[in-house]
Amino acid sequence: KYWYMVENFGILGCTGCGRCISGCIGKIDKRKVISEIGKEKVKNG
Repeated sequence: KYWYMVENFGILGCTGCGRCISGCIGKIDKRKVISEIGKEKVKNG
């Protein structure tokens, strides 16, 4: 889902506005989740 815009248009689709977080009943911050995944990927190669 998050790579669709990058793969097809060469740009990120997320602007980091946080509207998806404020609308999430679980208050899951997708920005933090994606950031942590990126850190793990860099750490593990």
